[in-house]
Amino acid sequence: MDNSMISVIVPVYNTEKYLFECVESLLKQTYQNFELILVDDGSTDNCGKICDEYSLKDERIKVIHKINGGLSSARNAGIKEAKGSYLSFIDSDDYVDKKFLESMYHCLMEKKADICECSFFYLKDNKRIPEKLFRYEILDNVTAVKYLFTDSYGSYVVTWNKLYKKKLFNQIRFPEGKLHEDEFTTYKLLYESKQIAYLNQHLYNYRIRKGSIMTSGFSMKRAEILKCIGEMKNYFKFHNVDMQNEIGFHEFSLQILLLNTMIESNNYNIELWNNIKHNLNKNRKKLFRSPYLKKHHKIYLTTLLLGKNIYIVFWKSVKIIKELKRNIFRGSI
Repeated sequence: MDNSMISVIVPVYNTEKYLFECVESLLKQTYQNFELILVDDGSTDNCGKICDEYSLKDERIKVIHKINGGLSSARNAGIKEAKGSYLSFIDSDDYVDKKFLESMYHCLMEKKADICECSFFYLKDNKRIPEKLFRYEILDNVTAVKYLFTDSYGSYVVTWNKLYKKKLFNQIRFPEGKLHEDEFTTYKLLYESKQIAYLNQHLYNYRIRKGSIMTSGFSMKRAEILKCIGEMKNYFKFHNVDMQNEIGFHEFSLQILLLNTMIESNNYNIELWNNIKHNLNKNRKKLFRSPYLKKHHKIYLTTLLLGKNIYIVFWKSVKIIKELKRNIFRGSI
């Protein structure tokens, strides 16, 4: 087995509290043939200085300082400078297991895959909560995309728990200026791969923290995620791949996610709510016939169509039940 160079790209923006732990976890990797590209995306705290100090300590570390452009812009800047044959993207407030690169690379080589994906821990309130494991070890590209859109045990849409062949990014970049940038890219990366390997090891630690992009509550910026649906339809139409049922279910899931986020943040955009409800009502017959709509999905849809206030009470009740189940599960670990 060869020992190819891996480029690890870490976008950095105002995370000085966590940056040390992130970088140290990468410098302690058992797989040593990598370069670490720290992209300081216009940080206003001490992150830029910390990055420069690290670059003086280890010749594998390269630092890019740029004007703030967001996560996608920082990742794209890292891709442009990457010298490795493989790419990994790590968020600067997270950290990885010391065997993250070694295990992912060996899995990718063993399975002759273009992408390797591992499971991970959620870091919340000083606790590590394990995410579920996969039901398979390797998938072809079309099956992987279908699972991404429809299967709760399928590929995670996130960018950071994967190792990629760099060639996949020859024509693909992250969309700048958008939230949920992974939604616009991961399905393309999976489809452009011949095979995708899944590693049932929790090698990544994903931090859930207040003030981060994903915990900032609802805003109309989040509604941009629905724009990816049209892009997905056009993409697979161009490639002559029938993905209508899968994309239809994925659109339903994203619409429900947006409505639930409104409820959780108590921030409602009535026009968007009514548009989503109208769209779901118009497509309800097709949705109810979908092979991917489970019993609980049908309950969600039926309750939503009964009215906004009824659905709000329903979802808040579901949240309470889910939290009780989580607490019971954590207590049993």
